[in-house]
Amino acid sequence: RCTKCRPINAGSVVLSFPVASMKSEEMSFVKTLPCILLLLTGLGEQVKAARKEGESCGSCYCPPTYSAGECEQGLTCVHDQPDIPDAAGVCKIKVAARKVGESCGSCFCPPTYSAGECEPGLKCKRNRKIPDLPGVCKRKRKKGCKKGYQTYPGEVNCCDSDFAPARCCHAPGEKESVFCT
Repeated sequence: RCTKCRPINAGSVVLSFPVASMKSEEMSFVKTLPCILLLLTGLGEQVKAARKEGESCGSCYCPPTYSAGECEQGLTCVHDQPDIPDAAGVCKIKVAARKVGESCGSCFCPPTYSAGECEPGLKCKRNRKIPDLPGVCKRKRKKGCKKGYQTYPGEVNCCDSDFAPARCCHAPGEKESVFCT
């Protein structure tokens, strides 16, 4: 008989039983069964060892548990394959949220290949010409026209006049990038 079922360590898999959380009638039933029967009926819980940096983690299409495990403390599970939504993530070092003017986003910058995420309210602005560079955290801009500019009928840009041969314009939300004709 199994009167005290303890966790059983079988390599990287740990099996344990929720005996302490069972009601008295459930407990009396459990005590009458051999420990092996508990395992066969699925009352044990399978837990994987904490994953290290660079190892797979998180939910995934990976039977039988559909989880690649949890990252150890100080790491976070990053799912960065948007084309494969059921792929496992990778354990990476947690990076503090970046402030205005600091580097951000994915980049060719080992070992994490990420310069971190921007604080809430900021946007990571990237250089489209050099995709391997990290971006820079910038304040999110409100869409609209600079003071004294407006979008005239048939136009997409904000302009200071409807006289096309002599006016200055900017793209909505891009108030610093003014171009003139």
